[in-house]
Amino acid sequence: MVVSVTITLTTFFCPKSNYEWATTQNNLAATYTHRICGDRAENFELAIAAIEQALSVYTKPDFPYEWATTKNNLAVIYRDRIRGNKAENIEQAIASYEQALLVYTKPDFPYKWATAQNNLGTIYSNRVRGDKAENIEQAIASYEQALLVYTKSSDDWATTQNNLLAAYTKRIHGDETENLKLAIAAAEQALLVYTKSNFPYDWAMTQNNLGLAYINLAFCGEKAENIEQAIAAFEQALSVYTPEAEPFRCIYSSKNLSLLYFYQSNWGKTIKTCEKGITAVELSRSWANDDDRRQEIMAEAIIVYQLQVQAYININQWDKAIKTVERSKARNLVELLAKQNLKPKDVPQEITDR
Repeated sequence: MVVSVTITLTTFFCPKSNYEWATTQNNLAATYTHRICGDRAENFELAIAAIEQALSVYTKPDFPYEWATTKNNLAVIYRDRIRGNKAENIEQAIASYEQALLVYTKPDFPYKWATAQNNLGTIYSNRVRGDKAENIEQAIASYEQALLVYTKSSDDWATTQNNLLAAYTKRIHGDETENLKLAIAAAEQALLVYTKSNFPYDWAMTQNNLGLAYINLAFCGEKAENIEQAIAAFEQALSVYTPEAEPFRCIYSSKNLSLLYFYQSNWGKTIKTCEKGITAVELSRSWANDDDRRQEIMAEAIIVYQLQVQAYININQWDKAIKTVERSKARNLVELLAKQNLKPKDVPQEITDR
């Protein structure tokens, strides 16, 4: 409610075609980007519209610094955009970062230059077009450039270390085990700055990424130990990523943790973790403005329903399995229950027919 009122008043009271108006439009874009309520996809579209309004005033000749800052902000929005073609969105982001770097040079704006390098590394790490291995190498190089400026005690330094963690986890060139160890080392460096008390969400993000690195390392040897490390990291992440505070990240971490518990045949913890993810799914769907977006959310998270249904089946709690199917309204889960080899003899026909 407060955010909605603020957005409405900000849009209404700012006069057009002046510096202050453009500044307000830029701030409005940032507000939409971080908005929790409402549909996330629509919020990003509103942010792009506000940025474009700001750039009608912030031209490179007249306001080079503001122009570069706004271009950098636009790149971040395109990087995370939900609507449109993903590959094209990423290319738009790269172009915006490169435009920002025309002004943000290392000698003149070292900190801004480092920030743009870090952001460019993030987008190359997720680039769809081009050679995947080379894109990751470009990402690592950009992160290392940023670390030439960032000091070890800063949260920006920790952010870049966390990004290096993600890049090394996905790296194709080099030895896989060594890359994963470099990823874990980067996470440990980031966590020297990112404490739960001071940076709870960044701490949780690093814990989530650390969990992914340990999952991958588990397939390179010492499987049991690394899986336990991954579980511990995801549990830490979910202590911050609650369904109410961070529903989308909650879904993602819940999926990862549920899969690990399922792998261990720990049906009780699988069910409990899936329930947290399902709660986040239902909350996210309630915020979506259209059926297409609600279907997208379900498609991205259907595995948490599948895992919970199968876990309930494995402990013969068929009524609860059916309730999960009803909550998902997914045909493939109905088919799972309908398989003859999954029907125990003592389940009443009226239950299996529901």
